[in-house]
Amino acid sequence: MHGVIYGLWFLTLVLSACSKQVEVVPRAWEDPGLIDLHRPWEVASPASQHLVDDAVTEVMERGAKVQGLQSIVIVKNGKLIGEKYYEGTAEDLRHMRSCTKTIVSLLAGIAIEQKQLGSVDQPIFPDLSPVQVQAKDTFFQSIRLKHLLTMTGGFHWDESDFTRWIDAPNQFIDILGHDLDHPPGTYFNYCSPSSHLLGAIISKAAGATLDSYAQTQLFDYLGIEHSSWLQDHEGYQFGAFGLQLTTRDMAKIGYLLIQQGHNGIIQVVPATYIDRCVKNILTKPQLLGPLQLGFGYSIWTTTSIHHTGYLLWGYGGQFIYCVPSEYLVIASSAAYDLDQSDATKQETSIMHYIVDAVHKSIY
Repeated sequence: MHGVIYGLWFLTLVLSACSKQVEVVPRAWEDPGLIDLHRPWEVASPASQHLVDDAVTEVMERGAKVQGLQSIVIVKNGKLIGEKYYEGTAEDLRHMRSCTKTIVSLLAGIAIEQKQLGSVDQPIFPDLSPVQVQAKDTFFQSIRLKHLLTMTGGFHWDESDFTRWIDAPNQFIDILGHDLDHPPGTYFNYCSPSSHLLGAIISKAAGATLDSYAQTQLFDYLGIEHSSWLQDHEGYQFGAFGLQLTTRDMAKIGYLLIQQGHNGIIQVVPATYIDRCVKNILTKPQLLGPLQLGFGYSIWTTTSIHHTGYLLWGYGGQFIYCVPSEYLVIASSAAYDLDQSDATKQETSIMHYIVDAVHKSIY
């Protein structure tokens, strides 16, 4: 009899508990749903996202000892769970360096969707006619937009010439004034001028400067109100570098990629284009600290011992590291007035910090 009474009492407790309204927070590995990226980041504690508060705090403190690191922002499940500014403030615009290239790629996807450009198979000539460049090599006629996106244009180029190229009187003539080293589409060679050519093509097709096109077609949908973008001597925004955003807004770009180009309200960049962006074309991976890297449409793909993802990588350690399976974005800014050797060491150090100190510590 006592057993029956006890059983009824326990069942009553269970039913009573089940009837209460309980706020369910997504587990770290569950889909948090689409996040409205037009709104400011919602700030949340790491614990609310099933992470350890002390571990994230320790990560932020450890960042002060990482050479050159100036800021870091961590977004998990669409929530801002940590940020630290070792130099400057949250409102400061940060030079994204080569992360700019990925923005230009996204603008190309938008322009194709809006029929301002034909497709990634579209030849780059005559779209470069406004820069009045006479292509020297007949192979130039075979270069397609996809070759600019994937750095397979075959240009005669060494990335160590970047500063000389920037200082050249005309950046277009400088890169197009040589015979090609390889037939287009046959050889990967990281080439900053490729993104600059692409930016000029987008600008011509859209009938707008690249910065204004980015603002109306991309940034406005992400709630990005402040940016700056350097110009070349001809008045074109540099497609290879020069864009400045806050670190928080850098993270918005990363989360847009995680949401397959959707800002939570509308599709800003076609999902099919995002899929192609993150499809690796390299047969031999490159290395960055603990990551193996591939390359897609001007974005790096990443493989670590834990996860796959993608990476926007700017000189010196400007990073937007995205792990879609964990709904995780980590954005960083860093010093960049460095020679190549010091920049490489700093990039490796920061990436080890991001992957090891951040990624592993909070899981």
